[in-house]
Amino acid sequence: MTIYRTKEQRINETKPIIKKLSELGIKASEHEEIKELLHKIQVYIHQGERINIHIPFPIADVDIVGVLATDVKERVWVKFTKN
Repeated sequence: MTIYRTKEQRINETKPIIKKLSELGIKASEHEEIKELLHKIQVYIHQGERINIHIPFPIADVDIVGVLATDVKERVWVKFTKN
C-alpha cells in the first residue's frame, strides 16, 4: 500500500537539498541546470508528482541525479555524480 507524502512533508524533504545548494554557493541565477532542478522541486511540492532527476551539469563535470519520491517508504535524494 502506498502512503503519499503531504505537501508539508514534500517541503520538508526538499529543504536539505535547497540548504546544501546554498551552502555550496550554487545559485540558480548563474546556472540553468540549477533553475531546472528548482523547477522540478516546485512541481514536486505543488503537484505531488514523483520525479526522477537526471540533469547534465557540464560546467561542474557532473550530472545531477536523484528521486523526488511521493511514497513515504521511498527516500527523497539528489546528488552530483561524475559523468
